[in-house]
Amino acid sequence: AGVARRLRADAKAAAAVTGTRVIGTDGYMDPEYEDTMQLSYKSDVFSVGVVILEMLTGRQARDPSARPPILWRRFRSIKAEDLDERIRRVVTEAAACWGGGGDPGARPTVALAGLALRATAVFSADRPSAE
Repeated sequence: AGVARRLRADAKAAAAVTGTRVIGTDGYMDPEYEDTMQLSYKSDVFSVGVVILEMLTGRQARDPSARPPILWRRFRSIKAEDLDERIRRVVTEAAACWGGGGDPGARPTVALAGLALRATAVFSADRPSAE
């Protein structure tokens, strides 16, 4: 309830300034929105990336018992060049989620993991197009 109240208060304040009211669920919201108070189609790409991560890993977008509690942040790294390692971690979680059945290196799983990680990039310029 605390997050919902905070988001509602933030949304009312933003609506007063911009004339637009945005309500989102913690874990799916574009991280750039907190800084810019602007949404774009790449904000939608981000949210879809979170949904793909949820489907692959069987985990919720926000889990207060996990560290960090936001799913997409669990696959972040300081190094931009380690996408392959981050994909491996998502694919490993996907294999565990789906009972270890099948090849964890299967092309569709790897492709989806890569797409989800690119879609949940912190900066919208680094996300793929929705087209």
